[in-house]
Amino acid sequence: MDISEIRASGLLEQFVLGQLSEVEQKQVEGYLLQYPELKNDLFSIQNALQKYAETYGIQPKSHLEDRILEEIRSKGGFAKNSSIDNKKAPSNNKNFWSGLSVLLGLLVIAAIWYSYKLSDENKDLKSTIQETAAACDSLDRVNKIYIKYYESMLSFETTKLDFTPTPGYPEVGLKFYYNPSQKENFIQINNLPLIQSNQAFQLWSLKDGEAPIPLDVFTGEKGEIVPVRFIDGTKTYAITIEKSGGVESPTLEQLIGTVGV
Repeated sequence: MDISEIRASGLLEQFVLGQLSEVEQKQVEGYLLQYPELKNDLFSIQNALQKYAETYGIQPKSHLEDRILEEIRSKGGFAKNSSIDNKKAPSNNKNFWSGLSVLLGLLVIAAIWYSYKLSDENKDLKSTIQETAAACDSLDRVNKIYIKYYESMLSFETTKLDFTPTPGYPEVGLKFYYNPSQKENFIQINNLPLIQSNQAFQLWSLKDGEAPIPLDVFTGEKGEIVPVRFIDGTKTYAITIEKSGGVESPTLEQLIGTVGV
C-alpha cells in the first residue's frame, strides 16, 4: 500500500489502540520505517486519545460505598455493628485478634473499592476509545470526499476560471472549476459579501433564449470548496443573493458575479 492507502485503512488507529494481531503490528512497523512521516500521524492519534482521557475525569459512582459494604456483609466480612475500638475485650489476645480482623476487613474494603474503580475506569476508557475511533472514521470520510474533489479540480480536463464581480459587489472573489468531460463543477470561495441570516447565495445556469435555471443554494467561508450542479449547454453561470432555500427567478439587483464557460 502507498501512504494514502495506509492512512485510509485504519491500521494506524488500531495500532495505537492495540487492536492488531502480531502480524499486523509488524506490518505497521514496516510501514513506519518505509514512510517516516507516518510517525506524525501516530502522534496525532495518541494526542487525541490523551485529550479525551484528560477531558473525561473518572469519579466514583454514587452509592459505591454502600454497595461495597453490602457485598462484604453478604460474604460474612463483618457484622453491621462491628467496632474498630473494643475497650471491653477481656484480654490482650482477644484485642489482638479483634484488631487484626478489623484490619483485614479494611483491606477487603479497599480491595473491593479498587476493583469497582478499575471496572468503572475500564468502561469509561472503552467508551472514550469508541468515541475517538468514531471521530477518526468521520474525519477519514471527510478527507476522502475532499481528496476526490481536489483530484477532479486538478485534472487536466478541468478549466479554472474566475467569476467576474458585478459593480455593486467588487469584493467578490470566487474560482470556478469546470470539467465538461466528467460533468462536474466546483466553486472555491475566496471572498463573499456579507448577507443576512435569512439569506443565501444561489447559482444559476444561463442559456441563450431560455429563462435562468435555478441551481445550488449555498453559504460558505473562505477556502471552502462547494461542488455544484453541471448543466449541459450552459453558456454562463451566475450567482445572486436570495432568501434561504432559494427562489425560482433570480433577483437581478443582487447579482454578485458571473462566469462564462
